[in-house]
Amino acid sequence: MLEDDDVVRENLNRLSQHDTNIAIDDFGTGYSSLAHLRDVPFDVLKIDQPFVQGAPDDEKTGAITRSIISLAHSLSLRVVAETVETLPQFDLLVRHNCDLVQGYLTGHPVATAGFSALLKKAKQEGRVPTKVADASPASA
Repeated sequence: MLEDDDVVRENLNRLSQHDTNIAIDDFGTGYSSLAHLRDVPFDVLKIDQPFVQGAPDDEKTGAITRSIISLAHSLSLRVVAETVETLPQFDLLVRHNCDLVQGYLTGHPVATAGFSALLKKAKQEGRVPTKVADASPASA
């Protein structure tokens, strides 16, 4: 799909008309482009791993991460931070209103059956956060 922007836009526009949420993965690296944010109907922007991992310790990386979150929100996109592994990373993302996180800090990969059981237990305990600000690594 990446070889023909017009075909990509057309297909994604069709998907978005059917209540499908579309995420741009690995934003900030690879094939991601600011033009995609303007021209393609994305709902979610996923910040790529290097920006999350370096953000708390490296001033420039932190500035890029904060800017990505701000840009996404100004475009009415939700933001997911990938590969969150430490409390300083999590805290930085919370301070800058990142919507969701994924990574070893909140849980390790599980098989489908294991995930279903984990989700059921979390729902019973009232621990199913809808956004980062509602969660802490201990309760997620």
